[in-house]
Amino acid sequence: MLLDNEIDAIVFSLSLMGSNYLDYIKEAFRVVKPYGNIFICEPKKKVEKRLEVLKKEIESTGFKIVEVSTSSQFIYIHGIKL
Repeated sequence: MLLDNEIDAIVFSLSLMGSNYLDYIKEAFRVVKPYGNIFICEPKKKVEKRLEVLKKEIESTGFKIVEVSTSSQFIYIHGIKL
């Protein structure tokens, strides 16, 4: 088990598929150091309809979204732990 504030960055790539994905983000917040990064890459088809809700959920855990970008197939979200 990782300690609180132990790692510099966390990456979720095609891994927020389950209904309890918010638990994963909360755990990421726990283990990432202050001013550490969260990087999320998810399929555009899966996320685009609920992107605003997802951003609010991520920010509700304590991360600040600093960038959202898209490609033809993916949505990329970058956040920082404040």
